[in-house]
Formats: sequence, structure tokens, C-alpha cells
Amino acid sequence: MKAVITEEVVQSMKQNFLLGYNMKEACEIEDISVSTWRHYEERHPDIRRKRKRWQAALEKQSKAILAKKVYEDKDADMAMYFVELAMRKETKKAANEVNRATAAKLRAEAKRIKAETAQINGEAGALKESTTIIDDIGAIEHAKDKDVKDD
Repeated sequence: MKAVITEEVVQSMKQNFLLGYNMKEACEIEDISVSTWRHYEERHPDIRRKRKRWQAALEKQSKAILAKKVYEDKDADMAMYFVELAMRKETKKAANEVNRATAAKLRAEAKRIKAETAQINGEAGALKESTTIIDDIGAIEHAKDKDVKDD
């Protein structure tokens, strides 16, 4: 794998991102490791910002082309596609909100159970101590009785 990132590699990575490749795929094509590219981005923050734009470019261009089909060509199928896409996004958003609420509820329940368990363990420990004290008192009383009988 290449360890040096040249301007040529940067331009090639740009093309890979513009074509829709993810970070791992783009790095594999250029025969560099993902960590090498990330280190390069750390030293060149402007490249990181550009990469994010490059990665978003394909999706933005695709949206523009699809919007043109709806607005200019009055393509009903394309319009229906966008309506269905919006519905799927809304459904996913609602499901995520339900999942987050469920997770929060489960965390709160686990915290409550943990607190109750600690309280029960604390009470059990106190009960064990009092039992030990009672046992010790019983042993002392038994020893006194034994001493009295021995006299």
C-alpha cells in the first residue's frame, strides 16, 4: 500500500467520491489504507471539508435531475417516487423516535431495579448483622447459664 498521498492521489480520491464510492472503497482503489487517508485529512482539514462535499455531490446532482423530471417533464412516476420517499423517511423518523423512547424507558427501569436491588441488599446486610448480634447475645446468655450451673 502507498504511504504517501500526493496531489495526484487527492484528485483521484476526489473522482472516487464524486462517483459515489465510500471511504473504504475509494482508499482500496487508490491502494492506501483508510487510516493513512484520515491522518492526511487531520494534517489538511481543508481536504476533509472538501471530501464531505465530494461525497455529497452525487446525491445532490441526482436530486436535481429527479426534481427536473418532476417540474419540467411533469413526470407522474417521478412525483410518486418523491411522495413515497418522503413517506418512508417520515415512517423511519417515527420508528426511530419510538425506539429512542423505548430505550430511555428501559434505561430508567434498569436504574430503578438496580436501586431497589441495592436497597434490598443493604437491608439484607443489616438483617444479617442484627442476626449475628442476636446470635452473639444468645451465646453470651448460654455461657452465663453454663457458668451459673457450674457453681
